[in-house]
Amino acid sequence: MLTSSALPVALAPRPQPIVATPACPQIYYADAAALLAALPTADYGCTEELARALRPRADQALVTELLALAQTGPDARAQRNALRTLGRLAASAPRSHTYELLHYTNGAALQSLAVDLLATSNDNFLLQDAVWLLDTFFYPSLGAAPVLAQVADTAELAPALRYRAAAARARLLLARPGPLDPSDRAFILNGLTSDDAGVRSAAATAIAHLRPAQQREAHHELEAALVAAWHAEPALSLAPDPPDPRALSQFSFQESSPTSLSARAAIARARDRLAGHQHAFYLEALRVEYEALALPATHVQPGACPMPIAAQRLPLINAVINVARCATEWSIIRSGLPAAQLPSLSAEVARTHAAWHALVGPALAQRLPDAHGRPLTIMIFARQGIYRDYMRAFTSFRVDVDGVYDQESATIYTYQRTAAQSANSLEESLRHELAHHYAATRLFPGDWHTPGYHREPKGWADEGLAELFAGLGPDGFAPRPAQLARLCARAHAPPLTTLLAQRTGYDAFGHFDYDAAWAFTFYMQRQQPVALRRIYAAYRSNSYRLAHWEASAGISIVQAEAEWHQAIRVWCSF
Repeated sequence: MLTSSALPVALAPRPQPIVATPACPQIYYADAAALLAALPTADYGCTEELARALRPRADQALVTELLALAQTGPDARAQRNALRTLGRLAASAPRSHTYELLHYTNGAALQSLAVDLLATSNDNFLLQDAVWLLDTFFYPSLGAAPVLAQVADTAELAPALRYRAAAARARLLLARPGPLDPSDRAFILNGLTSDDAGVRSAAATAIAHLRPAQQREAHHELEAALVAAWHAEPALSLAPDPPDPRALSQFSFQESSPTSLSARAAIARARDRLAGHQHAFYLEALRVEYEALALPATHVQPGACPMPIAAQRLPLINAVINVARCATEWSIIRSGLPAAQLPSLSAEVARTHAAWHALVGPALAQRLPDAHGRPLTIMIFARQGIYRDYMRAFTSFRVDVDGVYDQESATIYTYQRTAAQSANSLEESLRHELAHHYAATRLFPGDWHTPGYHREPKGWADEGLAELFAGLGPDGFAPRPAQLARLCARAHAPPLTTLLAQRTGYDAFGHFDYDAAWAFTFYMQRQQPVALRRIYAAYRSNSYRLAHWEASAGISIVQAEAEWHQAIRVWCSF
């Protein structure tokens, strides 16, 4: 049974300023009633902004209305928007008035609502949010285990939903003490034989994370089930990328879900864990085999050492992995595109590298002393579906983005796409990720997880550079039409102090203002190039402090903002 807490509710905060909602029909709503009235028909972006605007106004009456709308709203969208808003309110700072309202005063009601929706509704997005709410804010909600397993086992539901429910059910195993519970054992064994690849993946992942006490009694049974599941998986193939029409009504991206490759990768990890392998032998063998299928073409940048120059055999899996060793910096492109296209992409890499040198100058173009010397590997998949399949199976990164730069492995991942799949071309994404690589190895000491790396906000500098290079054309850096149009459509120019301090969407949850970061970097590159280099030099020397931005740049923030806003007005006048 879910019980409410007796903890007292914190004092209500003072009235907050009205929060702008530019993604909604109105930029400003006068009060909570007006915000609530707009919620039932809002799209995803507007719902996020309405939730943010409601947070400082949260009280018991508001939460009660949201609970009622989520339970008995006029349609699934209204219910989903209410549930999503409740989740955003639950994400408030601990010990805040809103946090205690959602977690303590109404925590039991919110969990019961989510469980009831999972048991009675069949709307894909509404149920995904119910799973998200339970798994994120009320973990471990052990009472939800049966209904999560039920959703995962329902063939009529969307694959992405079934996977999310199965993954949440699998995580509950970690919260149960002692040996493997019979219900958890049944979930795993049933999941490994599911008709859905995502459910099979979640079940295998659960095995990979079992504690020794949970493994002990069931070890041989689980090992046999994994071997059987491995042999039951279809042969490796390249995933298609059909759109999921259920996603198009509220989202701008195509919803994807795990395929057999993800299931195979999860099974391989679990087999490695049960076998006690110090290295991921089964997983590495699968990765090598799949890369040979998905990335058959290789192009080494001119001037690099030949590859391969050495071979390492992994006897347990009878696989040979080619290893290249070079004393100098170099890069290699691996791709599923026709080999004839690789020289032009290689030329794009060289052109981007030259533009980097021209932008920052000789001193800042050199590698940082602590930067690793690994060669840059660029993986370009032939289609979005193949890219997402690989990223989900073999990395921990998001799959619904156009590209990723992994600093730890010095790897760029991206793909060829259609105009319907992304507003950014392959070349734009490639240049964007290359700029992240140059910034990581030339401007920002340490890496993402180094203590102190995020002491000062650097989102505007990192993403601004990446967006600047995305717009690199034959005649140099230039605005991209769609990006400039979005900027010009704003009611107000972006405030500079907000941009310089922004962490949301970069090293904190939220949406980053890529357009503003591009616009400011583009302005600085054109009108204040010396100041821009001084800022980059401060980052490189680890002396950058936001509080001392004016001293580092050599210009005042007031002057920079005024000139920047005037530049935007000029750009938008053409």
